[in-house]
Amino acid sequence: MITAEHELFLSTWNDNIIRFVNLVIRNVESIRFAKQWRMLTEDSRGQLFSQITSSVVIPGQNTGDWQKRSRERYGELIKCRNVLLDLYSTLGPTVLLDTSVLGIAGDTLLFPSKFYTSVYPLISEELGGKNIGKDQYWERRQFTVLVLEALTSLTVVKFVINFLEETKPNGVVDMDDSNR
Repeated sequence: MITAEHELFLSTWNDNIIRFVNLVIRNVESIRFAKQWRMLTEDSRGQLFSQITSSVVIPGQNTGDWQKRSRERYGELIKCRNVLLDLYSTLGPTVLLDTSVLGIAGDTLLFPSKFYTSVYPLISEELGGKNIGKDQYWERRQFTVLVLEALTSLTVVKFVINFLEETKPNGVVDMDDSNR
């Protein structure tokens, strides 16, 4: 009985770690999406937006009302993803560890203010819109990887490292392995 209770007691902690890991992965994919979104033409964005929001159908729900809510929610999600991309460019890899930026409904781990996307432009202006420096990037990258190594699997760490290799903020260049 003690072994079972011990497992149940620890499962809450494990559940939080699993949610954290999922949100880190979601942050990675959200930054990828935001970069791709920004490269699209206005027409292509509109087509993609319409295609995604019109394909959401829930049986028993009024399709028109649901699609309207879906469009509003998807618009907010795109705005949050763009904020996340900007934060990544400004602050570096530690942003991947912030599970609150996307404000995923129903997740109780961390929640941002509902005004986050309204306040962010003021924060960005205060930061001067500068991208992170090379040295800061590599220090924060090392910290981020160490946190992930302590909390996740090697698969997740490799996934994040691959992302960091392919998606560096402007001005950040590769370093020799000896300098990492």
